[in-house]
Amino acid sequence: MFEHLLTDGLSLMVFQAALKQHAKHFVSLLQNIEPLEDGSDPVAVCMFDFELFGHWWFEGVDFLAEVFREVERTPGVLATTASQGIAASPPREVITMLRDAKLVERSR
Repeated sequence: MFEHLLTDGLSLMVFQAALKQHAKHFVSLLQNIEPLEDGSDPVAVCMFDFELFGHWWFEGVDFLAEVFREVERTPGVLATTASQGIAASPPREVITMLRDAKLVERSR
């Protein structure tokens, strides 16, 4: 996606190398998250502002593609959807809040 903004082959090679390095670092951070106290696997939620992709963060889509490729190569890291994650690891506690963020109810 970003390649058309680069003017020469060297710039493209540097860009691709940086993408791979950044994706590998990001996935290594996920891989090194410690298990929870009860021994269960942690769940990391990574949210991105997709409005930025293509406007201010041109390499964002390419970065995410490289992250998913790296996840496939990395033991102990699994990409999943929110619904699949909740089904695999149901919440132990539910917090209900009002719009002004005052706590209303907490159940276990």
